Amino acid sequence: MHHSILHHHPPHGLGSRAEDPDHAYDTLSLESSDSLETSVSTGNNSACSPDNMSSASGMEVGKIEEMEKMLKEAHAEKSRLMESREREMELRRQALEDERRRREQLERRLQDETAQRQKLVEKEVKMREKHFSQARPLTRYLPIRKEDFDLKLHIESSGHSVDTCCHVILSEKMCKGYLVKMGGKIKSWKKRWFVFDRMKRTVSYYVDKHETKLKGVIYFQAIEEVYYDHLRSAAKKGLFNLSLANQLADILPTRFRREAAPAAHGEHGSQE
Repeated sequence: MHHSILHHHPPHGLGSRAEDPDHAYDTLSLESSDSLETSVSTGNNSACSPDNMSSASGMEVGKIEEMEKMLKEAHAEKSRLMESREREMELRRQALEDERRRREQLERRLQDETAQRQKLVEKEVKMREKHFSQARPLTRYLPIRKEDFDLKLHIESSGHSVDTCCHVILSEKMCKGYLVKMGGKIKSWKKRWFVFDRMKRTVSYYVDKHETKLKGVIYFQAIEEVYYDHLRSAAKKGLFNLSLANQLADILPTRFRREAAPAAHGEHGSQE
């Protein structure tokens, strides 16, 4: 290879300006130029070499495989989420079904208990109606606590004819008459003269109407209840009981029967 040096000469006629160092032209070596072209040509040939193309193709394949892997993972995650959601919906549906069955069982049990209770009530009502004649009724007379209460007027206005009972003494504050009382120690019926006194607030009974021999005293505050005993009235007509705080007194009216019963009930008399 021949090497030559090319010199660039300035144009003729420029004079001293041509000798100015700042405007001097560089010289270019042909060898240097050939070397530069060879380097450029070699560089371009190395970029398009089979090795470089194979490397680029491998990178593209790796990227595609990575994208396929990510896509598969996304599909797998989606499938997992859908299965999880389906399981939750199935569990919720099962829970609702169990709750519905439980409510149906409770409703059936409630209906059965209601029907059973209704049968018991009907049976009780029938038994009550069957034994109504022997059952003890509610007390008809309630206490009257008025200070100006007229006992005689009240008994007469209730429909009791006291004038036909010669052995009954009745006034505004007092009622007296014979009653037959069951004895305390010796269980036998004894005829006694009873005095119902609203002033002294006592029910006293004597051997006779002369009131000389006192046999007993019942204070109003000790009387809890007075009622007719219908269970034993068949044998002893008109029998009524005085329920006391510490004992029970059985009393059988004589001639005045019901006329004396209202007077024996209540602390200050009674009203129907």
